Amino acid sequence: MMMANAESYEYAVEAKDPEGDAVAFELETAPSGMSIDRSTGRLTWKPSSAIQGTHRVKVVALDGKGGRTWQEFDLSVPTSVQAPQESSRSGNGS
Repeated sequence: MMMANAESYEYAVEAKDPEGDAVAFELETAPSGMSIDRSTGRLTWKPSSAIQGTHRVKVVALDGKGGRTWQEFDLSVPTSVQAPQESSRSGNGS
């Protein structure tokens, strides 16, 4: 995803457990200042003007019983406004 410097980034992460267990969210890899609400999966970030370039993000969803899945993506902060571009991949772990 490409974003403008002063822009706030928000993303609603969604995950459902096949057994209906509650899912908790964590940021395993993220740029400074990015946060995620552990129970809702709402990811937020407002980069400072000094932060530029591409940053790796890895969100993990856990069911508390060993179930785990994740999504990774690159988030780019350009020096000027550009059209949105996203690169993403997801995976399941055991």
